[in-house]
Order: sequence, then structure tokens, then C-alpha cells
Amino acid sequence: MPSTKRCLYCGKSYRPDPRTAEDQKACTRRPCRRERQRRAYQAWAARNRDYDDARRDKIRRWSKNYPDYWKRYRQSHADYRERNRRLTREMVIGIQRKAEFFQES
Repeated sequence: MPSTKRCLYCGKSYRPDPRTAEDQKACTRRPCRRERQRRAYQAWAARNRDYDDARRDKIRRWSKNYPDYWKRYRQSHADYRERNRRLTREMVIGIQRKAEFFQES
């Protein structure tokens, strides 16, 4: 096995991890790893086109059987409720600021 390989994404030489050297295609740079992960996900999604629909249907069936689940969860988990409110407020303020910025432009 060669001591260095060429990254498929940036073309630079890198030293592969000895445990996975034969299968490793990308160097350790973050953009290359992200691109490798993106392409791997795209390939998986292309092979499993029905996954999202099946998952959505399963979640909808579950939520029909447990309609009060989130209401009861929020009642018994005050820390979750407060964190969720704070994050929602921050998100709304961010959206409003962005809208104001684009209206001024």
C-alpha cells in the first residue's frame, strides 16, 4: 500500500489512515470530507427513494395514536419548554432583522 494517496476532491496528496487506507478516498480537510459525505448521501438517497415517504407515514401514524404526547412532554419538562421558547424567539427576531435589512436595500 502506498504511503500517500491523492484526494479525489482537492487533488492534494495525503497520508491515509492505516486502518481504512484501502477504502479512504478523501483527505482530512473539512471541505473534502463534507463533499465525500454529500456524495455518499446522494448515492444512498438515490438507492432508497422511498425512505422519506415511509418515514413520514410512520411518524404520522404514530402521532395519530399519541395525539397529546408533545403537550404532556412540555408540561413535564419545563427546561425543554423554556429552551424551545428562547430559541424560537431568537429565530423569529433573526428573521425579522433579515426582512428589515432587505426592505431597506
